[in-house]
Amino acid sequence: MWKRSARSVRATPFQPIKHLKMAKKIVWTDQAKGDVRDIDRETAIDLLHRLARFLATEEGDETAD
Repeated sequence: MWKRSARSVRATPFQPIKHLKMAKKIVWTDQAKGDVRDIDRETAIDLLHRLARFLATEEGDETAD
């Protein structure tokens, strides 16, 4: 059996994970694909660019301007 000193076992407070990364993939349903096709091209391109930026940086306010 291993002998441990009281110093080797410390209680530490919970530390949140700061650099947890999100998945980098969007799974598009058929309905979502159809919804993107139904909006005007300029808005659809803007939406896709915003999603790509969010996936790359995990930052940003993705509300409508």
